[in-house]
Amino acid sequence: ARGMPEKEAATLAGINPKMVWKIAPQARNYRTEELRRGLRQMAMLDGDLKGSKVPGSLLVERAVLAVLRGAPPRSFSAY
Repeated sequence: ARGMPEKEAATLAGINPKMVWKIAPQARNYRTEELRRGLRQMAMLDGDLKGSKVPGSLLVERAVLAVLRGAPPRSFSAY
């Protein structure tokens, strides 16, 4: 969150405020939309892992590759 103190932003995002020193510099390497897209993909992955019969390792691999490619978030549970 631009203009928001880092520790407050971390709390809102559900991140331990003590980890801000490690996460904030890494997050600055990405555009806001890239971070949003990655977070949406990980949320979909969470649902896939909980409700799919596809092996979890395959779901994680496909989700990570999608994030790295910059692909729109999607479910991979149908594979």
